[in-house]
Amino acid sequence: MNILPLVMQYFGPVIMNKIAGSLGINSTLAQKAIAYAAPAILAGLVNKVSQPGGAKVLSDMIAKQDPSILGKLGEMIGTGRQAAVVEQGTSALGSLLGNSPLGALAGALSKQAGLGVGASNTLLGLMGPAVLGTLGREQKNAGLDAAGLGNALIAQKQQFADALPPDFAKLLSGTGLLDAVHAKTSDANGKTVQVGDRPTAGTTSTSTTSTMNPSAASKATSTPMAPHQHHHFSWTPWVLAIAAASGLWWSVFGEKMMQPHPTTAIPAVVAPSTTLATSPVTLPSAIANTEVGRQIVSIIDDLKGSISGVRDAATAQTALPRIQDVAGRLEKLNTQAAQLPPEVRRALGTVVNSQQGVIKTIIANVLSLPGVAALLKPVLEQMQGRIEGLAKV
Repeated sequence: MNILPLVMQYFGPVIMNKIAGSLGINSTLAQKAIAYAAPAILAGLVNKVSQPGGAKVLSDMIAKQDPSILGKLGEMIGTGRQAAVVEQGTSALGSLLGNSPLGALAGALSKQAGLGVGASNTLLGLMGPAVLGTLGREQKNAGLDAAGLGNALIAQKQQFADALPPDFAKLLSGTGLLDAVHAKTSDANGKTVQVGDRPTAGTTSTSTTSTMNPSAASKATSTPMAPHQHHHFSWTPWVLAIAAASGLWWSVFGEKMMQPHPTTAIPAVVAPSTTLATSPVTLPSAIANTEVGRQIVSIIDDLKGSISGVRDAATAQTALPRIQDVAGRLEKLNTQAAQLPPEVRRALGTVVNSQQGVIKTIIANVLSLPGVAALLKPVLEQMQGRIEGLAKV
């Protein structure tokens, strides 16, 4: 089971719109807040199951949840029953993560996503049953015991860490919530690094993203595997072996490869428009040296850059906060455009028009990837509509 995408898939457009309506915010902001909160909650659960007896506590808490909550939750949001759901969700998360870390998460969410503290607390309370319900469903489907569920969470801790934007992770630093996914360890050169950090030049990551094999998980012992038990992996012998094999291969086949041969185009679904994403943005003289010009170039470049790296549901989840940030900037530019002089609006429309086809192609390619549409379709379609609006100014 790939836990984070499964959690995010639950918060589809229908649930998202109901949550947004109950909080008095737009769906884009709600989606952004949930994209921040979900990996943070799961990181906190990794912290819990990494402690002695923690996996059993989590499994017992899941067992106490209403098994049909995933089907009922949408019907309760925005009604008189919402308060009870929020209270139960907050209580469950507080027991698992700790009340202080949960409060810190609400505060960080308020600051990073722009929600009020009250709205952040309500959102987390609503997310509690959804996250625990998803874990319970997958635990049952995979036949996992408490230890198996704990090990499945620990095995995916790097994915949770990667899905947290750096600025948001900094706000949670010192709260204890991310201790298990940012545990200190050593790289191949003996340098101290963070498990949740992306490896830099000269370092080797000590953690990998993987999923739990249900048959192996069911045989797990009652104590989840601790983070320090992961084995270090060195690429050096593999690089040397590959280099040697490459030399032999070239001596046999290289001459033939130099001869002309037909080429086959790679479908966009395999490599989603990386080349298209690098197409330059040219500005008309009317906005070449203006703030509006700089804004539109930055927005288009960031939009194409954030989308073109998506390959699957996991990378879509990682890219979502950046895409939502671009969507917010695009919305502000749309509002500003109405106040611009006619010649500036026309120049802006010319720029957007020149890039509209490329952006549409990139979006279509990415949304065709398995599991991606459920995560990105609402925000990308909204952005595409705003781009079309700018093209007409």
